[in-house]
Parts: sequence; structure tokens; C-alpha cells
Amino acid sequence: MIRLSFYETDKIARLAGLADQTEVSNARNFNILNHPNVIKPFLKLKTGALPDGRMTVSIQDKCVITLSVANNCLDVRQTDEKPDYIVSHLEAMQLFFSPVSAFFLGVMEGNDFAESLFPIPIFVESNDQA
Repeated sequence: MIRLSFYETDKIARLAGLADQTEVSNARNFNILNHPNVIKPFLKLKTGALPDGRMTVSIQDKCVITLSVANNCLDVRQTDEKPDYIVSHLEAMQLFFSPVSAFFLGVMEGNDFAESLFPIPIFVESNDQA
């Protein structure tokens, strides 16, 4: 068995012709408490240049964050600005980190900048498997 994270698209493409079975799954048991401190370093793991853009997201009962990219310099910070989008904590987890967010962004569907950022490659190998 070969396990790859969903953001390792080049490896997946090369191995797809060899595999007799594939499975797509997401990492489990994450609950993000400080969104800027988690989103920024994991977004830096994305391969390729990120397009310039900016969006502000309110995560209800948590915080409002701004994600911006200018000249491939990423910034994620908490803000008091008016949000472009309002999502619940669970919706934020799904939008930002779920492998299927690349196909269904809910309120952000059609936003090219969001489509370029999400899903954020968060992955930790399961501790229960040898």
C-alpha cells in the first residue's frame, strides 16, 4: 500500500496507472482553534505559485480572518474588517481542509482565489496504523 496526501497530485497522477485500488480520505480529528496560526503554515505547503487575491472570512463565534496573496507572498491574519463570507466553524473546517472542498466550496463556489487556496494540505498519518 502506498499512501499519499491529497495535495501530492504529481505522485498520484504517476501512480494512478499502476494502482488496482485507490481510496481518497481526509485526515481526522482536527479542530482548529487558532485559524491564522494553522492556515498560514499549511498553505505554504501548497505546490506552485499562488495567484494574487484577497478574501475575508468570518468564522462564526470564532474570528474574522483575511487571506491574501500578493507577488506569491501569503498573509493570513485576524481582522476586524467586514467579511466577504460568513461560515460556521464546521463549514470552515470543511471548506479549508476537506479534500472535497476543491469540488464544492459552498458559499465560495465560483471564487477563483478560493479555488486556488483550498483544500489546504493538512495531513497527519494515522497513529493507529502500523
